[in-house]
Amino acid sequence: MNNTGITCCKKEAQFLDKSVSSKHYSEFAQGDSSVLYENTKQNSINKGIAESPQELMSNSNGIETNHLLNGEVSMNGKSDSDLAKDNMSHMQTESTPPVSGTNIYNSRSSEQPRSGRGQRSSKRVTSVKGQVENWMLVVAGDPGTGKSAVMAKTVSEARKAGFNVFYHFVGSCPTSIYSDNIVKRLCRYLLPENDERLQKLQDEYSSEDVTKLVHQLMKEKANMLEQLLIIIDAVNQLTDDNKIAQLDWLPAEVSGHSVRCIVSVVKDAGCLSVLRDFTPQPYELMVSQLNTSTKIDIVQHYLGRYSKRLDPHQLALLTKSEGAQNALWLTLSCEELRVFGIFEKVTDRIKSLPEDLDGLLAEILDRLVKEDDTGCVEKTLCLLYCSQNGLPETELQQLLGDVDSDTALPMLTWGQVRRTLKPFLRNIGLVGNVEWLDFFHQAIAKAVKSKWVKDGDHKKSLHLELADFYQYHGCDTTTVVRELPYQLQQARSVQRLMDFLRTDKRAIHVSTSKKAWYIGEFRCKRMIHNPKSRLCSKVMMCHFCQLKFSAFSPSPIQNKDSCVLCGGWVHFKREQNMAYLCQFHMPRPPPPPSCEVCCVCNKIFPGGGPHGPVPGYICVWCKYGGLQPICVKVMTETDN
Repeated sequence: MNNTGITCCKKEAQFLDKSVSSKHYSEFAQGDSSVLYENTKQNSINKGIAESPQELMSNSNGIETNHLLNGEVSMNGKSDSDLAKDNMSHMQTESTPPVSGTNIYNSRSSEQPRSGRGQRSSKRVTSVKGQVENWMLVVAGDPGTGKSAVMAKTVSEARKAGFNVFYHFVGSCPTSIYSDNIVKRLCRYLLPENDERLQKLQDEYSSEDVTKLVHQLMKEKANMLEQLLIIIDAVNQLTDDNKIAQLDWLPAEVSGHSVRCIVSVVKDAGCLSVLRDFTPQPYELMVSQLNTSTKIDIVQHYLGRYSKRLDPHQLALLTKSEGAQNALWLTLSCEELRVFGIFEKVTDRIKSLPEDLDGLLAEILDRLVKEDDTGCVEKTLCLLYCSQNGLPETELQQLLGDVDSDTALPMLTWGQVRRTLKPFLRNIGLVGNVEWLDFFHQAIAKAVKSKWVKDGDHKKSLHLELADFYQYHGCDTTTVVRELPYQLQQARSVQRLMDFLRTDKRAIHVSTSKKAWYIGEFRCKRMIHNPKSRLCSKVMMCHFCQLKFSAFSPSPIQNKDSCVLCGGWVHFKREQNMAYLCQFHMPRPPPPPSCEVCCVCNKIFPGGGPHGPVPGYICVWCKYGGLQPICVKVMTETDN
């Protein structure tokens, strides 16, 4: 999948109210944040109805956000769920202040709108009027409270106002969770079309080079007074497997008034504290709770689509529940009432609903499995949870069928499973003409883990089942490279992981940085404080093994030029790049004096002389950038 040219949305939203004008966005872009917020206090801008979360695909030129948000652009016309329709029906929410824009590099829609807000946060931001050096706004809140809807509305209004907007919704497609994907996309967006750095960005630049480049380009924009608004939703879902830390690439400060950044985050996420440590400290907007009228609108609209309604007493019971403060809880409760089959007991059913989101989801999962005639619902949810970024529909069918005989689950049975889980899954992309499925909200993944995957042995068996499927059942090389090492890492099948990375020809396509990340989790972390002491030993190769190939990687690189961990090319054979073993992992029994043990053939050879053993080295990815060396022993299942 081309992560610069193909995108898909998390969820799709239709927004009805248009109360924030271009004038107010322009005033915020000029440094007056209070104008926009005072306006939104009087005009609730996120009042709208969310349609079904149809997943979108767009090319690198993007698509019009107003079409995207109004449901006029869909991927092959397919709709993944109607549950989203009511997640933010008739909301009243504070808008986040965008800052500049006209064009977009790569379009992404947002999570379905889900929440209504009060006026408390507006006053907080208004109080810092005039601090124009504060270039970042953080939108925070609990899961399911509508943060992504606020971000989607901000994108929509900013683009309508003509601002230069770059936006990214984490989780919108399998590649969107990687920090380097955002950074490289932003660099491509900011660089001129024929700039020579575009090619270097693809082929030559390291993670540090890319981070420096994006800092430089943003400062250039600010110095030239060119407007730029960066909007990133759900930064807490970013993964950090490629040495670009989740938020390190964001400059802590940008001079001038023309560049602004808006990010959203779950309020309990660790990255929120990182953002708060920025100097100057970002503005912070807490997404507040739904008001009573908004709750009623959500319930009436959702049930009204199915020609159902609650009487005033039932409506009051539902909307006054403690859980109704969360829009996701309210929507899921409406779905539960919709499928409840005993009309006379609806009031009792409302009273019995758990008042917390986790409890409600656990009850829903129980119901789904109890009513499942196929016996595949639970396994489908568990496989999706253990997947890296969701699964293509065809792979799910094969995994649910007979893998050994290559017989997929019959389409009729799969149709029943898909219909049962329709409100809880979303399509995050296409593989050919096949939909790629994942949970429509992280709260569902959390509930699945708590219900079925919290047991370590069961979780390991699921990861190994996925690993067996990718390794032995005819998956294409791209899929194997992307999925197999991850599944083996999660199953903690270290020896099998090392065998794949070092001997399987398909592992040639795994990047050096990825290999270092996969191996690094199982590597001994003891530091070598004094490399010359007897409490450690150098990793050595005999004269014969150093001239051979592929001991550490299937790539055709001589062993003496390979990293002894990941097999990558060692560009600089310096003393600080030498590989060492700590006192706990030195060769046992130790070799005789003036002799060394070859790390490849494990034979003892005399040291010194022109044909003596040579030291092994590690690459920059496995060095961790520290001043002191770290033991290179990889701890397999047989090691203590």
